[in-house]
Amino acid sequence: MCAKRVCPETMPTLRIDVLRYYKSSYKTAVMIFSILISLPVLLGNVINSVDVEACLLNRTDKYLHMKYKSEVCRVGKDFDEWRFSAYSTFKLRFPIDSEKQNYVRKISGALFSEVKPTALSNVKLVAVSNKALLDILDLNPAVQHNFMFVNFVAGNWLHPGGVYLSHRYGGHQFGYWAGQLGDGRAILLGEYINLNGEKWELQLKGSGKTPYSRNGDGRAVLRSSVREFLVSEAMYHLDIPTTRVASLVVSDDTTWRDQFYDGHPKREKTAVVLRLSKSWFRIGSLEILHYSKEYRLLRQLVEFIIEDYFPWILKKGNRFLIFFRAVVEMTADLIAKWQAFGFAHGVCNTDNFSVLSITMDYGPFGFMDTYNPGYIPNTSDDEGRYSFQNQPQVGYFNLEKLMVALSSLMFYERYNNTACGL
Repeated sequence: MCAKRVCPETMPTLRIDVLRYYKSSYKTAVMIFSILISLPVLLGNVINSVDVEACLLNRTDKYLHMKYKSEVCRVGKDFDEWRFSAYSTFKLRFPIDSEKQNYVRKISGALFSEVKPTALSNVKLVAVSNKALLDILDLNPAVQHNFMFVNFVAGNWLHPGGVYLSHRYGGHQFGYWAGQLGDGRAILLGEYINLNGEKWELQLKGSGKTPYSRNGDGRAVLRSSVREFLVSEAMYHLDIPTTRVASLVVSDDTTWRDQFYDGHPKREKTAVVLRLSKSWFRIGSLEILHYSKEYRLLRQLVEFIIEDYFPWILKKGNRFLIFFRAVVEMTADLIAKWQAFGFAHGVCNTDNFSVLSITMDYGPFGFMDTYNPGYIPNTSDDEGRYSFQNQPQVGYFNLEKLMVALSSLMFYERYNNTACGL
């Protein structure tokens, strides 16, 4: 039999010793970034007189410092030369849903479902990020004129090295557990390791229905896709950790959307964005396994995340607790940057909070034009739960939910209780 379970409510030591790091880290980060936003004025003349690309903050360091980045003349690959990573992490490391038909359903015992993009008609490439193509994917920006590339980023042509998966996750939405959610309109294409040795995951958003679409149509519209493209570039150049968008494709196909949630839907053109991230795992990825009592798979996922993204934790004791502490500090740092630049995410559910503490899943976000702590970019947030001033507290709430999801692993690690199904 298992030894007695320790629920999150009876783990005061964790609340005191770990979650307090969130508040202290947040206050420190706010102070640093209040200084940061004044730097362009103080150093403008110096920066303009030096041949540098940007003044960047190295987020892996705890001290503010300047890094001059010289331009590197790189041509990049032609699309015909480009290949996904030969090693498919997800198919080799994790169980995949055995059902191959694409219909909405409840799934257990798997992290991903296999699903292919649904083709669009008469697609047109309307925007690319040259910097994302070259720096992340090692592609020559001229690929935007390549017919196969355009169809690849539209989801109309399947690259033979792709994996084509949608991710199962859950989440707390507006404070309440919502159960299974998942990638309702996003499909993971595969992984790419670039010339810098960085691993990136490519994902199409708006590429059709998946087993997690619920009542949705799996599509994105041009209006919201343009916003995501622009804000991803803006956040990157503000040095706020973010997912990236490499391309934006529009189609003649249309779908219904009620933009203002006022009962007056209109037909809008559909679009697809190619999104890039170091990882698409989020707090909700762990929560769904915890609440479904899939503890072995939960441990497998968390150990993978530590191994791939937090390797410095591997040789330490209490690695699940140390992982939690790292996410706490990184989340405090991220939200401090949001606050410093007047950014409001709009939908800070746990399914939208990355375990790598990068800004992801841009929906009804906004930047304040004038300072207003009560600013709410989401018109459906009637109670202002995700207002600008509430973001630090919401971050704390989400981290508590992460602690709950990790509680069985931390208990196992502390007592080495192998009889508890882990």
